[in-house]
Amino acid sequence: MAFQFYILPGGDGTNDYGWFDWLKKVLERQGHEVYLCEERVLSPEKRALMLLKKHPLTQNTIIVGHSFGALTALKWVEMAEKNIQGLILADPSVRAAFLLPWDKDEDQRIHYLESWDWHMNLEKVRSKIQQCIILSDEKLCAGNSKREDALKEYAERLHAHYISLKPEKQHFCSDREWAVIDAIYEVIEDTGDTSTLKDIDLYAKTIWEYMHMHHKLRPMDAIFALGSNDLSVAKRAAELYLQGYGRYVICAGGNGKESQFLRPEGEIFAEEVIAQGVPREKVIIENKSSNTGENILFVKKLLQEQGLDLTSFILVQKPYMERRTYATFRKQWPGAECLVTSPTISFERYWKDHILSRGYIKVMVGDLLRIKEFPKQGFQIEQDIPVEVWNAGQKLLQFGFDKYAL
Repeated sequence: MAFQFYILPGGDGTNDYGWFDWLKKVLERQGHEVYLCEERVLSPEKRALMLLKKHPLTQNTIIVGHSFGALTALKWVEMAEKNIQGLILADPSVRAAFLLPWDKDEDQRIHYLESWDWHMNLEKVRSKIQQCIILSDEKLCAGNSKREDALKEYAERLHAHYISLKPEKQHFCSDREWAVIDAIYEVIEDTGDTSTLKDIDLYAKTIWEYMHMHHKLRPMDAIFALGSNDLSVAKRAAELYLQGYGRYVICAGGNGKESQFLRPEGEIFAEEVIAQGVPREKVIIENKSSNTGENILFVKKLLQEQGLDLTSFILVQKPYMERRTYATFRKQWPGAECLVTSPTISFERYWKDHILSRGYIKVMVGDLLRIKEFPKQGFQIEQDIPVEVWNAGQKLLQFGFDKYAL
């Protein structure tokens, strides 16, 4: 089903920052009718009146608004005669955010605060929409509790799904904000139109299956758990040790770009494997590396420094990163032997657990591109990519899963 989308930038409506052009292109590639509204008016009420005259809303309409553009969206729906399908409000402005002095642009704060009367009939808006999602910048809310309270009041009165998260850039001002895409897919799914998610599911599963190496395990010198935010990897490593598949468990990882831990991942993993029953003296910790290649090279150096002659490893990684890990290890440590495995979980279960963020799909697509390109740069060994797998990756790029595109 094709939907009618309106994208409303924040501020005075100008599209000189942010993710709006990117989102328009992603949605148009999927056959949707998309309008990027750039009326240069700061007052949400005045801007909504302009939009009301220019663009008829329908039951098939989904409006995406950012900051002051989100307020325009609310006023537009309030004034409109017809109901619409959904509203996605990315960090909508609240009056509380403009009441405290700003470190910079104090004149701009006052200008925004006094641009209109801040009155909205949210109950009337609620009666005209099927679904509403509010995306909130968790860091901005942490620094202003009144801001968070006001956003939650929006959500309560609109019966909205309130999601607090860390955007790609503060206040959702990056040139790509994937949380907005995720919210759009949630609204589309809520309409009963599951074709989009079924397509994404099909393409993602094709790559998921390819990323699994399906190695038959046998005992090795050590179990090598590569750090991440997923503690099930550490649990799988401990399970293999307790089953007699290795003499040591190596836990590797510092604080990568996506790390959610306050301490190095290798240390967090080590605590988990010890809690699962692995003796402390059998655990080797590497806590400086920040990516897969460094995991391997830093562990290699650490073992040499400790005088440990370990030359065969069972690599333990997240399910969708098996192939990348294997290819990187074979290139970076060619004299050692390795097999690779991951926590035992089906694609369907993983999909269900990650249905909103879909972060792993972005990573899989990025890894697929690197499997093709990184051997040329000396980072991985060459691997064949079946045509259907490569095509699945290209389709997912069109759906907006391009965060880790090269």
